[in-house]
Amino acid sequence: MHTENLTILFVDIAGFTATTNRQSRRQNASLLQNFESLLKPQIKKFSGQLVKSIGDALLLTFRSPTDAMLCACRMQDRLALHHQQHPDEQPIVIRIAAHLGEVRTARHDIFGEAVNLASRIEAVTPPGEIYLSEAVYLAMNKTEVPVKSAGQFQLDGFSHQLTLYRVIADSDAVYRFGSSADELLPRRQPVYWWLTAACLAVFTISGYLWLTRETSLPILTPAPIQLQTGQYISFDLGNLAASQLNSAEQFGLQQSLQQAVKRLNGIYLLPADSPAHAAFLLSARWLDGVFPQADQIAFSLQTVATQTSSHWSIQWLPQQTADNLQQIEQQLLSQLRAVGQFAELYGADNIDQVPDSFYQQYLLALSNLQQGEQTQDTVRLQQSTQELRRLQQALPEFHQAARALCHSLTALYQLSEDSALLQQAAPVCQNLASTPQNVPNLLTYGRYLTLTDDKTKAQQTLLKVLAKDPKSVEAYTLLSQLYLADNQPLEAELVLKRAITVQPNHWPAIQLMALFQLERGQLDEAIHYLQQVILLTPGNATALTNLGSAYLLNGQLQAAADTYQQALQKSPEPFIQANLATVYYYLGRLRDAIKLYQRALEQNQTDYVLHGNIADAYRQNQQTAEAMLHYQQAISLVQDKTVPDARDLALQAHYFSQLDQFEEAVQSMDKAMKKSRDTAEVWLLDALLKTRLGQTQAAVTSATKAMQFGYPAKLLAVDPDLQPLAADPQFLALLNPNIKENP
Repeated sequence: MHTENLTILFVDIAGFTATTNRQSRRQNASLLQNFESLLKPQIKKFSGQLVKSIGDALLLTFRSPTDAMLCACRMQDRLALHHQQHPDEQPIVIRIAAHLGEVRTARHDIFGEAVNLASRIEAVTPPGEIYLSEAVYLAMNKTEVPVKSAGQFQLDGFSHQLTLYRVIADSDAVYRFGSSADELLPRRQPVYWWLTAACLAVFTISGYLWLTRETSLPILTPAPIQLQTGQYISFDLGNLAASQLNSAEQFGLQQSLQQAVKRLNGIYLLPADSPAHAAFLLSARWLDGVFPQADQIAFSLQTVATQTSSHWSIQWLPQQTADNLQQIEQQLLSQLRAVGQFAELYGADNIDQVPDSFYQQYLLALSNLQQGEQTQDTVRLQQSTQELRRLQQALPEFHQAARALCHSLTALYQLSEDSALLQQAAPVCQNLASTPQNVPNLLTYGRYLTLTDDKTKAQQTLLKVLAKDPKSVEAYTLLSQLYLADNQPLEAELVLKRAITVQPNHWPAIQLMALFQLERGQLDEAIHYLQQVILLTPGNATALTNLGSAYLLNGQLQAAADTYQQALQKSPEPFIQANLATVYYYLGRLRDAIKLYQRALEQNQTDYVLHGNIADAYRQNQQTAEAMLHYQQAISLVQDKTVPDARDLALQAHYFSQLDQFEEAVQSMDKAMKKSRDTAEVWLLDALLKTRLGQTQAAVTSATKAMQFGYPAKLLAVDPDLQPLAADPQFLALLNPNIKENP
């Protein structure tokens, strides 16, 4: 997982619920198919990333805020052209909301406060309009996309009003946002010889399926495949988007497939952010009309290295969703036995006794829970909790709903720290312990126990989970956190080593250990594990970045520079540019540092730390005017923060001191110290301030505190702002304990 600054777009169909109530399910599926198929080419043109589809909405990210807004205009105009060409179809009217900010990315998903704000902007955006936050407005090129203020808005979850902007429609253009027909229509592609062969193959397969139409058993039994330890499988379910499966059914199928893979030894889901290639690809497509009475889903398991495939299909009766989701999972498991040792099944819930309508509601609530937790959206989590509580009360034996309710209540508690929520969760979560054979129930119960004071029972429960499911990364993480909270770092390390032992070629487990060692300041061990990760996934930009950071903290500046360079070649992210710039700053390569900071700032003008860092580089390079300008900008951005933390205030003190505003600097540092006196960076910045004030003894004391809380001595030695302390015997002794002070 890593953080980066991105422009986030929410795109959804206005009035979709009312429209679906007037249409058949097939019409609704067709509407969603048109929605995505018309917009995806426009997203690709502007280098956008489709993070996920959420029913009638799309979540997109862009590196460039200008490209994001150009793409938004193009999407609006593309739908207008489609309606012009097909006047008899139900028109698709969309609203688009944009925000720029820092997000956390993991497993092909994003979450954080920026995502939450973008969704709030979407809620107030009128149909057919494009609204954007002030952050996007400040960073984008306004000559390419004209915008104007839409006024002040009080958004849910925010204590103060925010200024929003909207894209101005072009009254003289054929399409509202200025696109031409040539820009909107796809280019014609030549028809190649292989298209004919593909069509013949489809007809051949369809004929074979017709001959076997009376059975719901697998059509072809997959041939056994030799499996090596630690191989990965990825899913391609894109062809189901246009099928009769609604969003809840698609979500349920995805969950079932993931659970199926988790129960196989030696095979793992390919992480979305992994550059490694999957050993197997499981693809699925909807076979509509092949059978006169019922449709089917056809699955294909392909061995990527040899391009050999095994195929089967499973009958799907839409009116029996709950039963058939379970059947799909069981049949997939029976087929996947050929590629791995079949593990013991988890304790099964009584899915066959759950009415279809209940199961549909459960899947929708589970989807809300997953999205709410990822985006830290308390409103969505509250909705999920209410839906799950109704289901659990109406059908107490439906264990899956009870488990999800426990998870939802604890997730809400972690965001709000409202102890009443933990009390509400207690009877629901404790009841999960009555099914000790059900591993998902045990894991959820263990997660609840980690939030209570019963650490012993939490550890026992999580150890039971790992005895049944040795691949549960969440259980390893929770257990190691419990040991750390109980001041047992050795036990925490042993747990993570066990994770690596049972998953020797599964790089996320090794990276978990590396990050654990990095946080503890065990830099040599962290470097060792990160090097293993990179051997397993040579193109992993995240692992390369983490390794560069470990080298930097260990004082291996040239190794850090070389590693960050490799990461940049794989992924030119602004945060990697900024990290490499910091290394160049310490190496005295100030011009190179300034260039990289400038590139990072081009993609994120609102990052005050970047402004402060480039100001430091300008100052050291004797470019005083440029430095003063960026220090002032950094201070302005810090002061815009509603609730600045200790680090914000300490950095602000540093910026004030460089502007010779020493009174303000001291006041800001005092506020930082009141908020936190156990943060290494705050003590370092206090040492810089004391050095600038000429208070040598106090500066050395603060530098000592910074080291006590984990700041590397090797970085103190190369920090140019601490050079005035270089002749001080106490400071020299601090950097090298083997040097004794003169008597």
